[in-house]
Amino acid sequence: MAEWRKDQEFVQLQSMIKDEMVAVVRGKFGTTKTISCWELVVGDVVLLPTGARVPADCLALESDSLQVLEPSHASGEDGEEAQQRQAVAKAAAAKGGVDGPRADDPGPFLFAGSVIQQGHCRALVCCVGRASTRGIVDKALETAKNTTLQNKLKNLGDRFTSFWLVAVAVIFVALVARLCIDIAARDEEESAGGMVLAGLPRALNLTVVLVIVSIPEGLPLTVGVSIAFSVTAMYRDRILIRRLDAPEKMGSVSEICCGKTAALTTNDMKVTNFYCQGLQVKRSRNDTLKHCDLTDETLNRIEEGILYNCEARVEPDATRYVPVGNATEVALIKFLQDASVPVHLRIQKKFGQILAECPFSPETRRSAVAMRWPADPANRVAVYVKGAPELITRLCRREKSKRGSVELNQSGCSKLQEKASEMAKKSLRVIAFAFAEMSASEWQAIAAYHGLQEDDANR
Repeated sequence: MAEWRKDQEFVQLQSMIKDEMVAVVRGKFGTTKTISCWELVVGDVVLLPTGARVPADCLALESDSLQVLEPSHASGEDGEEAQQRQAVAKAAAAKGGVDGPRADDPGPFLFAGSVIQQGHCRALVCCVGRASTRGIVDKALETAKNTTLQNKLKNLGDRFTSFWLVAVAVIFVALVARLCIDIAARDEEESAGGMVLAGLPRALNLTVVLVIVSIPEGLPLTVGVSIAFSVTAMYRDRILIRRLDAPEKMGSVSEICCGKTAALTTNDMKVTNFYCQGLQVKRSRNDTLKHCDLTDETLNRIEEGILYNCEARVEPDATRYVPVGNATEVALIKFLQDASVPVHLRIQKKFGQILAECPFSPETRRSAVAMRWPADPANRVAVYVKGAPELITRLCRREKSKRGSVELNQSGCSKLQEKASEMAKKSLRVIAFAFAEMSASEWQAIAAYHGLQEDDANR
């Protein structure tokens, strides 16, 4: 019964591990819905950001700087072989000695279980369930596999068993020897056969009881059951243990090095201060953005810079639209929502207007998007950039002021970086926003110089 309970807890844990949430385009235009990967159906369009695991066999519809690590079952290779193959293909493509399609481009197909290493994409679900690669390669769960601690306890139990078997055998021999001595020293009226029939079963009974009591055969099972129930209890505290032996290994850890955000904190951020037009504004109430001395044009650029250069999304709740995605971008969207900005309507204006994207990466420390400016999509192109202040300020030539757009000289750039440093010393995450506006002909010249084509839009 205990073994069956342990197996049930183990199966429940494995179902929790494989139950991943994925964003799917459903409902009103411009909104998404987060559902379980098991609820996907063929024809759904899913959004896959950096770090996401592909939930089913999909066809990439739109992508930007996409790099995918395929699972070994999809290519028939192990992890090292797949990485070496991709590195060789990328090097060959960089030398320009590849004819036809790019050698580093594996095609638009995404296999279930693949990991988005860089970039993001929209993908069409083509195959789910047993017919997908995940369903083909999934194996039966090995519930009989023991952890390291259970193996050690089993070895310890085997040693105790050997010791106690020898000890019980000695005790049994001693009892038989005493029985023989009692028979030899018996009175004449006592029968030897009667003493044997009475004493030998007593010795055997005592020996069997000692064997049953002394052998710890249920120790590994007890540990397995306790671990299984403990892992389930930890899941209720939002701690998902993917391997049953993880708590055992963590027991031997003395120091942990981890990031603060979402590890020691709740990863729930909000905008507290911002600096613009030479004004240091502290957010004292929800609608501070609408009641500060910023010009309408600057406010509009702030809203566009947040919403258009953003991978976060809004999902309809029972009574409101809830931002979902990267915690920093979610905080920025909430900042606009608190100022009564119709985020769900403004964010729709970028759909179908994006010409090129550069997603955030630790190497570049910035993200950028070029799109047809919604106010004049036929003639104007706007580029929105956000990232590390020390990097963004060096790329800027002008800044917004109460008098309009003025030249940003070296002293002005140093002042902006000084303000960013002051905020960083207060344990605040500081992000700089910038934008550029140009004519459609200027953008076409830049796109041609960098080898971009019209077909590369939304890639």
